[in-house]
Amino acid sequence: MQDAISAQFHAAIVEEKKAEAIAQSDRFADRRIPFASDRDSDRDRDRDDEIYTMRPDGTDVRQLTRSGAEYWSPAWFPDGTRIVVYSYRDGDGAFYIMWPNATYVRQLTVNDAEDGANLAS
Repeated sequence: MQDAISAQFHAAIVEEKKAEAIAQSDRFADRRIPFASDRDSDRDRDRDDEIYTMRPDGTDVRQLTRSGAEYWSPAWFPDGTRIVVYSYRDGDGAFYIMWPNATYVRQLTVNDAEDGANLAS
């Protein structure tokens, strides 16, 4: 009886590890590269970079933001499920986090300094 319970326990752990491996391999960070570009901006009016993702082979480019605000340095959050980006979308520079489909964007940092102010003396 003890051997049967032990075997079931071991099988459950193996299945859990398989599920974790599948979930990890399905992370957006493993399938898409985030980047900032002004490729779709109105060249006569603005040159604001928006956030895009693409597959590692350069195909399937998707525009995530359309705010008209400048974005820089998109990178995957350490868990590989969200994108962190720097932007002036609220008027002051701050870091934001967004879902890979841009349905959710949240400000992470607050910058109360006046633009152009000297932060260190």
